[in-house]
Amino acid sequence: MDWFSSYRVHHRVATAFRKGPIFLAGDAGHVHSPLGGQGMNTGLQDAHNLALLLADVRHGQLDTAALDRYEQERRPVAVMLVKVTDRLFGLIGRRNRRTALLRRRVSGIWAHLAPRLLSTRFGRRIGGYLGQYRIRYQFAAGSAPTPRWATDRAVGLRLPPVQDNHLPLRTLAWQVHTYGTEAARPDLPAWIEGPYHFPADQNGRLQAGRLYLIRPDGYVAASLPIHSGHANEADLRDALAAHHLRT
Repeated sequence: MDWFSSYRVHHRVATAFRKGPIFLAGDAGHVHSPLGGQGMNTGLQDAHNLALLLADVRHGQLDTAALDRYEQERRPVAVMLVKVTDRLFGLIGRRNRRTALLRRRVSGIWAHLAPRLLSTRFGRRIGGYLGQYRIRYQFAAGSAPTPRWATDRAVGLRLPPVQDNHLPLRTLAWQVHTYGTEAARPDLPAWIEGPYHFPADQNGRLQAGRLYLIRPDGYVAASLPIHSGHANEADLRDALAAHHLRT
């Protein structure tokens, strides 16, 4: 061994991620155990969320009130991450013979099971949490009744892959999608793209007969019922207002 050092693992989350024109992202807002490489993933997600939000405000597509969205969405992710990594690191780093024996036994078994486990549906789900792309954002206030545009289970999640629906996301623009059905373009600002029409989602994550509003970061912002080829206008206006989109 050429070099050795020891360090203390800290678990901290800033009480606020925004104060006026100042925003905290990555290690400036949350520090924790390096377990699972989650610091890098979370920091990248922070930066991605904030950069696209600032761009939308700068281009006049979102009201400045939308800037509060960053802390509302990203701080709960950091709090949950710190709780999980703190518990896991406490288990792995515990100093007693029983834990040391368990670590030695499990490490050998895990080396053989990990490749097989990660290829299963359960493994892919765990990988989604580690990769930070299974995060759900809450767009509706917790104490208020859930609006109709947010009752779909896809709302708040990253858009599931269906055929080539990832290609329009490269424009980093707000857009609307349909799956297994088609709809006329509703009364939307010109800078919202679509609707893009795709085949039905064979996994049932995206419903036919719905118009999906997609954010530039790929998260589903709203799900609106389609009747006779048209989305519900009242629900659409409610969703646009909730996301502070300028119309």
